[in-house]
This record gives sequence, structure tokens and C-alpha cells, in this order.
Amino acid sequence: QDFTQAELSLFVRVCADKNSMFFSGDTAQTIASGVGFRFEDLKSIFQAEKERQGLAQGSQAVVVPAVRQLKVNYRTHNGILKPAAAIVDLIQAFFTGTVD
Repeated sequence: QDFTQAELSLFVRVCADKNSMFFSGDTAQTIASGVGFRFEDLKSIFQAEKERQGLAQGSQAVVVPAVRQLKVNYRTHNGILKPAAAIVDLIQAFFTGTVD
């Protein structure tokens, strides 16, 4: 989620087997300034590569990947949230003003 479209295009272009690539990310956690990542943009990159390779003789057909959305977030269940919240409370209590 922190790569620019140009970087993602470069990855797709130089990878020998484009159909074996795997990308994952959380668009809500993008931290790089100026990066507005969307999975639909990644599909567009694969579509452009498919069209580019369609003109080349003897190249392997590029498949535009399906985007699958995870419905369950296993990282934020109560076993994680409660201790994390307690730690943040301690930080705020002892180091006022250090947490955004």
C-alpha cells in the first residue's frame, strides 16, 4: 500500500512470471506521503501490461488478477485490543502529549 503506481508498474514489467505475483495491503494504512493506493489501480497496471504483451510474439498471457477483500480482521480482536489500549493509557498517563 506504500508503493507508487510507477513502482508497481516497474515490478510488473520486470517480473518474468507476472501471473505468480502476489500483492496485499490495507488502503486504510497507507503511510507514504503522496501515495493514494487503490487495488483497482493495480488491476489497471496488469491490464496495461496484458495489452502491451499482446503485441509481443511468444509472450506468456498476462491474467488481470481478481481483487479479494478480507472480511475478517484477525489483528484487532479483543486479545490484542485490550492490552494495546492499556499500554496507550499508560503512555498517555506518564508521557502526556506524546501520543497523536
